[in-house]
Amino acid sequence: MEEVIQTYLLPYDPKYPVVCFDEACKQLFGEVRPAQPTCPGRAARLDYEYERKGVCHQLLFCEPLRGWRHVRVSQRRTRKDYAAAVRELLEVHYPQAVKVRLVQDNLNTHDGASLYEAYAAAVARRLLDRIEFHYTPKHGSWANMAETEISIMNSQCLERRLDSVARIAREVAAWESMRNDRQARIHWTFSLAAARHKLRKLKLRVALAELGYRLIVDLPGGLPEQGAGFGDATGLERGLYLVERGLERIIVACHDQGLLVPPLGRLSIGPPGPINDQAEHDE
Repeated sequence: MEEVIQTYLLPYDPKYPVVCFDEACKQLFGEVRPAQPTCPGRAARLDYEYERKGVCHQLLFCEPLRGWRHVRVSQRRTRKDYAAAVRELLEVHYPQAVKVRLVQDNLNTHDGASLYEAYAAAVARRLLDRIEFHYTPKHGSWANMAETEISIMNSQCLERRLDSVARIAREVAAWESMRNDRQARIHWTFSLAAARHKLRKLKLRVALAELGYRLIVDLPGGLPEQGAGFGDATGLERGLYLVERGLERIIVACHDQGLLVPPLGRLSIGPPGPINDQAEHDE
């Protein structure tokens, strides 16, 4: 996570641009009955019934610092489609760049093997020498700015019935041109400090889950000064938390000594048993 955020904080350099990539899928819907346009005294009418006409995919690149984006519309999203999109990015849109820093998620097609599958080894190697991959963490693809751009594209352009790949390509091209002319940029506010705070809370959830507990809510109040702790609390979020396991709810403290349950004693390392039994054992 921090590696991706640190990449976003790099100063703008046209020789080493930071480009984000992601894919989206759009269902194609056709009208069963022609829509009725507006007329004096009556709004437009659209029949609720529709006809399914398959799907198409949008492969989107965006360079946040420059306010540029490009969408490649495809009927599929195979390794060869990904390789073709990357080659277009390097040879058409960034021919002068020394190396493109490419931020993307961990989809199995998003790697150098796709280029070797689509092109000769010499061509694939030449393209890969100009790419520096930066992967978002698993379950953390929201850290990819291309997802934000896809959300904007859907709300401004594709949130309606469109019946063909060709029509989507035309609509997306017009939207892309409008956004690029304005050099519209994403206002990114997720900093390294925010990432570290979020990861500390995530580590706490994992540590509690290993003991069979689920975090419910943060609690106000100071930490206990005494008590035997369990485990290494390095990097965890300090504080008091209400947790539950089945029908049981307890308060857990997290501080430098580890995780503990005031005033009952420390949590056990093995399979979680009744808290009262463990407390009696500790006493």
